[in-house]
Amino acid sequence: MLTKTQVKVIMILLDDGGHAGWDIAKQLGEKKEESNLSPILKKLESMGIIYQGEPRKSRKQQKRSGDYKEFPYYLKMSLETIKNVIRELIETNLRETWFIFKIIAGSNYLASMREKFEDDIDIAIEDELRKSPIFSDDFYKSLLKGSVHFEEALPDPEKDEIRSWWYFNR
Repeated sequence: MLTKTQVKVIMILLDDGGHAGWDIAKQLGEKKEESNLSPILKKLESMGIIYQGEPRKSRKQQKRSGDYKEFPYYLKMSLETIKNVIRELIETNLRETWFIFKIIAGSNYLASMREKFEDDIDIAIEDELRKSPIFSDDFYKSLLKGSVHFEEALPDPEKDEIRSWWYFNR
């Protein structure tokens, strides 16, 4: 299961631009210090979801002049990673899970994954979604048959009574 902060970190990294610890802490707000974020990032690394990239020139405004380096974090570019993220999000069972899936579907990260893995990305996502109890009934099985794209497989609670009931009553 993911914590809400871990989910937020994943959401930040979906832009596929790499973010240093200080930048993630700043985007999280809530007076989150970079040092307090370190265990969260290490946990996501140990789960195989993120990795720390090569050092680059820091984007942070420094009080003193000099050449400062930062180590950006990225979401891993593997089919196993996206399956792991989906599995963890479903297990976490946040009220916002479907909204998060929609953000993932439109993210630069997923676009990069599609470019790298082509149709295999949709197959991996659909396979992982099929394992979820949410998708075990005939409605979802028929929805996921064939080459349904991830975005099309996501429920829209405002347009579907069955899915809307599940979304608001879990």
